[in-house]
Amino acid sequence: MSIDYQFYLAPLPYTSVMTSIDFRTREDREHVVQGEIGNSGLTACLVKNPAPDEFSREELQFSPTCQLILSPDLGNYEQSMSALIATINQLVPMAKASALYMNNELLLLDKLDNQTTLYTSDKDWWDEHIENIRFPHSQR
Repeated sequence: MSIDYQFYLAPLPYTSVMTSIDFRTREDREHVVQGEIGNSGLTACLVKNPAPDEFSREELQFSPTCQLILSPDLGNYEQSMSALIATINQLVPMAKASALYMNNELLLLDKLDNQTTLYTSDKDWWDEHIENIRFPHSQR
């Protein structure tokens, strides 16, 4: 089974995202950069300047400037998840708006009012990782 995390960010340009996290690229196409976050086994696909119609999520009340798709290596889960949490800790404070989904379920939404909300619909996920979150947040 594959787990994918979709991380929507605004107004961060993709170059800021790449330089803020240890994003080692393997392939660069016109609008997509593929690679890995550090040596963690966390693979990443960064979509640059996506078209607004690619985002049909109604809870997103902002227009993302980039989308980061993260896929942990299930064989190296602990290291991959540490890299994923470090990526969240780095990018959420930088972005004016962000949203994080796990397999299409909303986990985090940071709206334009600088209030980050952690959605506890998947409470087990947050119970496992909440102690490593390093930015102010509320839970819903």
